Amino acid sequence: MACMTQDSNNQPNAHSSDNSSNIEKKALRLLFWNARSIVNIITEAIVNNTPKKKIVNNKFHRNPVMWWDSECDKFQRLRTAAFKRWRFTKTLEDFILYKKTCAQATKLFKKKRRTHYRSFASKINFRTSNSYVWNTSKILKNKWSKVKPDHVSENFQTKDKIEIALNKLCPDWAIPNPNTLPTCGHNDFLSESFSFTEFNVALEYKNTQASPGMDGVDFEIIQCLPLKYKLILLDIYNEMYKTENYPDSWKNTYIHFITKPDGKSVRPIALTSCMCKLFESMLKNRMQWWVEYRNILPNSQPEFRKGQSTTDNLTNFLVYAEEAFANKNSVIAAFLDVTGAFDKVLIDILLQKLANI
Repeated sequence: MACMTQDSNNQPNAHSSDNSSNIEKKALRLLFWNARSIVNIITEAIVNNTPKKKIVNNKFHRNPVMWWDSECDKFQRLRTAAFKRWRFTKTLEDFILYKKTCAQATKLFKKKRRTHYRSFASKINFRTSNSYVWNTSKILKNKWSKVKPDHVSENFQTKDKIEIALNKLCPDWAIPNPNTLPTCGHNDFLSESFSFTEFNVALEYKNTQASPGMDGVDFEIIQCLPLKYKLILLDIYNEMYKTENYPDSWKNTYIHFITKPDGKSVRPIALTSCMCKLFESMLKNRMQWWVEYRNILPNSQPEFRKGQSTTDNLTNFLVYAEEAFANKNSVIAAFLDVTGAFDKVLIDILLQKLANI
């Protein structure tokens, strides 16, 4: 009888645990569905309300030339202004001035085209595709042609540079499993839900010219959202922050490598979702206020802090040096410049320091 009572008591507990787990799974599915649906609603509205690109006639539209610069724009404006003046006055002097301006503009355009053609010809090698050469030549003759950028000639060099950059960002001694994170202690302030004020402050200081992520939603679109959708987005952020579950699309980032001005290395540009970057800014602002309020950072560290800069360190150094000269003492200073400092940050130690906050 006792055994029967124990089994009957255990059955409801197991059933209730299954229900709670199912409810939690449904809530997570609903959360991620809301996150995807709001992005789909925004992108659909953009597609339906954005003017479509017109199909132009090849006879009346030509390819933009690559040798055109600000100096060419200047001479084109001067030529147009001279023509309008002569058409208005109909005098011989203005007509001669217009002809001289046309001759100067034509001479400049030919010079720019010739210089660009010589530069283009000097870069041709055995890896360059034939179609790219012929199509580019047609453009230089002011003929319509569809040309895609030729990356074959620099493919091998760029690949080696990218591998070097990836080895710097992800060295062999890095953490192999990014899901292994240090445990954080409970903090009532950091665990609170985000307010609408925090949302607006983070969104206000975002650059509207920043590139969007793979979803195509940039900060300008988010700023133009109606109040209703901003509140919905804030509720989604708070639910994610509470359940500690985030969309998989935020974990996948498209990285584009661009060549640095010196031409010896490349710079990685991560096209992260603007929705994700907005949430990161909200969390960063809260943690930054908490660190400053608790005086966790030393006063001798002014870098990346509001109202402070490296000028403060320089001022302190000058004060110490002047006091030493006045007292006939010496000052010892050590200047350290670390090459690729951000690439050499130990991720596990950084995560542990953030967890200790």
